[in-house]
Amino acid sequence: MKLSEEKRREIPLGSYCYGYVPTSQSGFKSLSDVEKYLKEKYSDPFCKEIFEEHDNLLIRKFCPFWQSTDFGFVRCRFLSRIALKIPTDEEIENQAIQHFGSREKMESEVNGFLLGDAVKECNNNVDGDDFSFLD
Repeated sequence: MKLSEEKRREIPLGSYCYGYVPTSQSGFKSLSDVEKYLKEKYSDPFCKEIFEEHDNLLIRKFCPFWQSTDFGFVRCRFLSRIALKIPTDEEIENQAIQHFGSREKMESEVNGFLLGDAVKECNNNVDGDDFSFLD
């Protein structure tokens, strides 16, 4: 897939599928917009990260291609790969098995490994400081 410059700029720098940006630079107009984004985009609690650093409110902003599913997986739409979420517990694994119908079918569908921990497999924007974005 060929990326437009606009889409490439949305992919975080470094080794991970996310970065941190001050809310003032995130494109969100209010904290309620941030909360709505997190609720709609990411259904699992480990993705909902907002914290303060040096008096700046930062938000974890994911690559536009990385997506959490409702059945215990994460998906990279750029690579068309899926992986079990990390950390994986029994509940997440059971959701995935139920979605695919059997453990064997689930395991045959998994074609991404590091994605489950939001580690890049695509090699886009890998040069640069982890957890940052292009200016």
